[in-house]
Amino acid sequence: MTSFSRFDPDKTLASLRAQLRLLGERGRFRQEVYASAKLRSLDALAELPFTSPIDIIPHGKDMLCVSPRDVARVVTLSSSGTSGAAKRLCFSRGDLERTTAFFAEGMGVICRSGDLCAIVMPDSSEMGLTSLLSEGLRRIDVEAAVVPPRGYAETAARLRELKPDVMVGAPVFLRRLALESVDIKPRAVLVSSDYCADSVVATLGRVWGAEVYTHYGLTETGLGCAVQCRERDGMHIRCDELYIEIVDPATGTPLPDGTPGEIVISTLRREAMPLIRYRTGDIGIKGRCRCGAPALMKVLGRADELSRSPSLYELDELLLGCDGILDYSASRGPDGLEVTVDGDAEAAVRLLPGARITAGGTAPPSGREKRRMTQRDA
Repeated sequence: MTSFSRFDPDKTLASLRAQLRLLGERGRFRQEVYASAKLRSLDALAELPFTSPIDIIPHGKDMLCVSPRDVARVVTLSSSGTSGAAKRLCFSRGDLERTTAFFAEGMGVICRSGDLCAIVMPDSSEMGLTSLLSEGLRRIDVEAAVVPPRGYAETAARLRELKPDVMVGAPVFLRRLALESVDIKPRAVLVSSDYCADSVVATLGRVWGAEVYTHYGLTETGLGCAVQCRERDGMHIRCDELYIEIVDPATGTPLPDGTPGEIVISTLRREAMPLIRYRTGDIGIKGRCRCGAPALMKVLGRADELSRSPSLYELDELLLGCDGILDYSASRGPDGLEVTVDGDAEAAVRLLPGARITAGGTAPPSGREKRRMTQRDA
């Protein structure tokens, strides 16, 4: 069991109380609510209000609990729910250091000393994702090489030069890379940055003969949140930094382990911008890994996408389980489903009777945005 996944209820409660004190003393957002919160138990956390992405847009500055000069990194993210608006998330050097330590320990499960790890993700600025991950790898004696995803042929050529032992990247990009470049064959692969269908994990393992691990995280969690251990069962939750609730997305009622619901996070040691009961908009199932660690057993996808049928995730499981389909894009409207297939369009016709299927190329994912299905108006 990883050290970050050991859950201690008393320490977690004490950490949550400390975060509430910090917000009550230094923050201006809900200052009175947080300052007066007693939090006698972890169950009592459900009595506090949720924080949403929409709260961060106008109140982000009021959530700051350090001086602006102590902010080491600011990340600006667009919000799909608010036209033209963006949320800004702030991190201190201490916040970023703990993310680096999480990356080092999590990757230590996957990597061996002396390995070369190719990070197939867009290159980031100093203290960005690839920078922090590279530093974490260096701490465990693993060489890091950032290979920004561009054209598949160009990326494959660079990877053939490097001959990486381990690769990290977005699931759909790595799947096509594997299908078109069977010879690369890393020993292990970590898929991250977007929803990953079981069919993609199976394809990567079968084609490359690799051990495939999954990770879940978002900027609000400090990038890292949960990652699989060698059991490759549930993703170990970063219990030293985050407390996760699963709630009914409609009512907000906390749900028991094993029940799908919205993932809600509360930070435990965040310095710059602590978050209490932050609604991620992602649907997941909480439980325990085979090794006994508290885990996210599955992340099912975005709540708004899952509310429609067929969802992008249903199509992923179906279409990306067919090796002849290299990639696809889809749109949904009152007149039905339209799918553009890069690869074997006839296979898609058989798999999706009633949908309008066309053959055509799809641009390589940039890795900077999550894949989405287009919604057509009437």
